[in-house]
Amino acid sequence: MRLLSVELKNFRCFPTVSLHFDHRITLIEGLNGSGKSSLVEALYYACYFKSFRTNHGAELIRHGQEAAYIKIICNDDQYIQIGLADKKRVVRFNGKLFIIRFA
Repeated sequence: MRLLSVELKNFRCFPTVSLHFDHRITLIEGLNGSGKSSLVEALYYACYFKSFRTNHGAELIRHGQEAAYIKIICNDDQYIQIGLADKKRVVRFNGKLFIIRFA
C-alpha cells in the first residue's frame, strides 16, 4: 500500500493543508514550528487512532477551533477519514462509518 495524499483541517498547527506524494520517497523538511511533527502525528493517528504526543484528543484540534479532520488516501482506492470533535471521533474507512468515543 502506498500513501498518495494527506489532507488536514484544523489539525494542530494547520488551518488547512493538502499534500500529494508523487514519488516513492518523500523528504519532509522545514523550519522549527513549521508542522513537520504535526504531519507525522496525523499519519500516526490515522494508523493507530491515537497520538504519540498526548492522550487527550482535544489537544490535536487547532487552538480556537471545535473540530479537526484528517484524510489519508492510498493506492488501490483505500482511504480513511477521521473527524475529531469534543470527546468523540468519527472514522470512515473506505466509506464505512465508525464512531469512537474518547476515554
